[in-house]
Amino acid sequence: MKVGSTAVRSSTGLQSLIPLCTIACTIALAFPLIAYGYLGIFTRYVADDFCAGRNLAIRGFWGSQIWTYQNHSGRFFSYFTRIGAGLIGGDQETRFVPAIFLVCWLAATTWALFELTKLLKWRLRLLPSLLLAEILIFAMLRTAPDPGQSFYWQAGTFTYTAPIILITAFLGLVPHFLTAEDNGRSTTLSVVLAGTLGLCAAGCSETNAVFQCAGLALAVVFCKWAPVVRARRILPILYSGLLGSILGFIVVAAAPGNAVREAGIRAYTPALTKTTLLQKTLAASAGYIFDFLRVRPLAALTLFAVPLALTRSEQLQSAGRTCWRSAIFVIAGAWILAFFLIFSGILPGMHAFSSMPPDRALFVDHWIMLLTLMLSGVVLGWLASPWYADSWVLRLLAAGCAVALIFPWSAKSARDNFAATRDLRMYAVEWDNEDAKLRRMKSNGELQVTLPWNASVASNGNIDQIGWISDDPTYFINTCTADYYGLKSLRAQRPDDNYHSQETTHQASPE
Repeated sequence: MKVGSTAVRSSTGLQSLIPLCTIACTIALAFPLIAYGYLGIFTRYVADDFCAGRNLAIRGFWGSQIWTYQNHSGRFFSYFTRIGAGLIGGDQETRFVPAIFLVCWLAATTWALFELTKLLKWRLRLLPSLLLAEILIFAMLRTAPDPGQSFYWQAGTFTYTAPIILITAFLGLVPHFLTAEDNGRSTTLSVVLAGTLGLCAAGCSETNAVFQCAGLALAVVFCKWAPVVRARRILPILYSGLLGSILGFIVVAAAPGNAVREAGIRAYTPALTKTTLLQKTLAASAGYIFDFLRVRPLAALTLFAVPLALTRSEQLQSAGRTCWRSAIFVIAGAWILAFFLIFSGILPGMHAFSSMPPDRALFVDHWIMLLTLMLSGVVLGWLASPWYADSWVLRLLAAGCAVALIFPWSAKSARDNFAATRDLRMYAVEWDNEDAKLRRMKSNGELQVTLPWNASVASNGNIDQIGWISDDPTYFINTCTADYYGLKSLRAQRPDDNYHSQETTHQASPE
């Protein structure tokens, strides 16, 4: 009896240790995420943000929507929400948008994973779902090629981060739909919402419109003819999402502004032949995945191993037995689908620029890759659950693996983020001073303005590789900024007269 009591106490102690490790990892990841949100308060208008603000001031809310559709691009939803944010907040909304998007992104991802864990019948659901959501979003902001332009820049946030949040919510509807059906609840709202999310996400950019249509079409084909009966049950959600994505693609592709924008690009970049386009896109897609796995192996390991460990710890025993062949088939199929989606995401940019698209346009491709790594770990952990009896030793090892991978990574990121505060605060103060100065000059009747070069403002804070105003008053950043402030012309000039417009304009391009 005494030995038995000791064993029970030991088992109970280990049982309480696993959730404590999960809580500790969740708290550890919260610090760098809070830092990412905090750094957003130093964000200010940059480049195309002035163009959107100019359009709102000159043409009004609906007039700016129509003008952009006819003269710039068909990204109807991203521009609608972006101009809406400008209408509500003026130029003050930029400092709050990153934190708001971060909270929405975390909530949507946690909910989607919670619905998945509910379907998979995990012991604990909310806490592991929150931890996995934090890992995914933290890895995105830490390892993505250009989070500054994709997440902090207002033009990029509504174009490249917003659709990820919408698609995440769509993915959460799939297990939610199955659970609702199993419990006899109505699924009509889920189907309608799936189509709405597909439409809105496709309206954020050409990249999303293409990869959503391609991915959902492939998912429909797989589920319709797959031998797994359960897969066919999600067809209503997939059909609705595909229909919304197709409608969004049509609206985006039919915009007259696409031809105007492409003509500007074609002035200095000839179009690729179809064969060359496909070859370069295939090579770029494979190279993108390979480079990430080669350069960031620990990040890839964390995204795969932690979900595997959590799934193994929290998954209730399955009734059946699954072979290794099934595990390999499912994971290999997921990576084939991921490659196809990444290819579909890179293709529009490759067509437009005749080369690898800007890093900001790869944000959704990066998300697909990280999500596939995470879901591969979940699938392998789920398939492995029948192979051996429930072991507290293995659960303890899983918790130790998560702590060892997460703590050093999150600590370094939090330190780096908070260390950047000083420079970003200086940038924000300098930007606010320039803003106040231009408004005073406008009120004093000075309409042709030459500003001395300001290196701090030209740095754009946490948004890299986009130019400030140049010495060419006809450059689009200059004209947009001048119109935004109600000036006739605006240019920058360095005291040594050694400044050339190409130093800041050669990397800048409209959204």
